[in-house]
Amino acid sequence: MIVATPLDLAPLQPDSWSVLWAIWNKYSGDLVKTSTNLTDSDASIGNRSIWRGLDIYRASLARTAWTAPYYDISRELPQLLRDIKNNEMFDILHRVRIIQSNMDIPAHSDDRRASWYLRCMLHNTDVNSQWYFTANDSDERKYLHMPKDTNWFAYNDAACKHGSDYRPEHTKLLVQFYGEYKHEPQVIARSINKYKEYTITL
Repeated sequence: MIVATPLDLAPLQPDSWSVLWAIWNKYSGDLVKTSTNLTDSDASIGNRSIWRGLDIYRASLARTAWTAPYYDISRELPQLLRDIKNNEMFDILHRVRIIQSNMDIPAHSDDRRASWYLRCMLHNTDVNSQWYFTANDSDERKYLHMPKDTNWFAYNDAACKHGSDYRPEHTKLLVQFYGEYKHEPQVIARSINKYKEYTITL
């Protein structure tokens, strides 16, 4: 079963890397665990050591398991925000969050929902893959390798677990999206067909 694939979407890039880094360095902060989600998470309520992050778009105050600082990027990075909002996958977009891990992230599921979760690897200088998937009943890792023409990928959250390695000399910025998708089956099928050699099968 194919559980993960790069997505056939145009790469997401900021209007200016220097502006993005200035915003990130000034306004990002600890993600704080404020509610429980799944039993395979070892993070206790109040934990703030695992993630650093920043919400860059909020259209809803719906609660998430982890809270993050917020900064409105619409003035400094308008094109980045337009590119996110105009993405063909999104019907309703509630929140966009950039995160950076502070340690190895063990294999886990986000919600165990049988749907495809979208992510974007906005920044990663590591030539070796850090993001991996495992079967729900196995510790064997299969690492995600990305083609050069996209930095988007998706995974079926109920069909696998995912985790990532931490190498402080190669920290990464990952973008999470909270919302409702449209054209999901078409884009997933198109992507699997295009990136056959990059899909993850478990």
